[in-house]
This record gives sequence, structure tokens and C-alpha cells, in this order.
Amino acid sequence: MEYISIIIAGVGVAVSMYYSNKNLKTSIVEQERQRQADMFERQELAISKAEKETERHTQIMERLGVLMERTETNNHAISELKTEVKKLSETQVANVRDVKTAFNRIEKIENQLGALHREHRERCGKC
Repeated sequence: MEYISIIIAGVGVAVSMYYSNKNLKTSIVEQERQRQADMFERQELAISKAEKETERHTQIMERLGVLMERTETNNHAISELKTEVKKLSETQVANVRDVKTAFNRIEKIENQLGALHREHRERCGKC
């Protein structure tokens, strides 16, 4: 009888080890599947984030390109404006010179008219 109980206990241990090993393998396979699913989800999240960042960077680059074009246009316009201001300044200097010359001529004419007027009065005074 003792042998029967030892055999039954041995068979029980063997069956227990078999099911325990089977459950362990199933658990390991399930954990591996879960790990792969988590890794796939993290990869998808990383790819999605990278795509959003790429789109954002593309938009930023486009805006920077527009800003560069506008800056170049503004620089050209400012350069043209400086040229025009320089021309106006030169014209103003020339106009001031011409006005001074005109005033000098007018003053000479006034002096000549004054002299002619004095001379005329002197002549008319003798008449």
C-alpha cells in the first residue's frame, strides 16, 4: 500500500509539474505578446510624434522662407529709398544754391534799380 500512495504522489507531482510548465509557457507567450504589442504601440506613437514634428518644422521652414523673401524685398525697398533720399538731398542742396544765387541777383538788381532811381531823381531835380 505504501507503494501505491508513493506512486499516486509521484504521478500527482508529475501531473502538477506538467500543468505548471504548460501554464508557465502560456504565461511567457502571453507576456511576450503583450510586450510586442506595447512596443508596437510605442513605435506607432513615436512615428506619429515624428510626423507631427516634421510637419511643424516644415511649416516653420516655409514661414522662415517667406520672412526671408520679405526681408530681401524690404532691404531692396530701403536701398531704393536711401537712393531717393540722397537724390532729394542733392537736389535740395542744388536748390538752396540756386535760391542764394537768385537772392544775390535780386539784390544786385535792387541795388542797380536804386542807383538808377537816385540818378533819375538827380536828373529830374535839375530839370
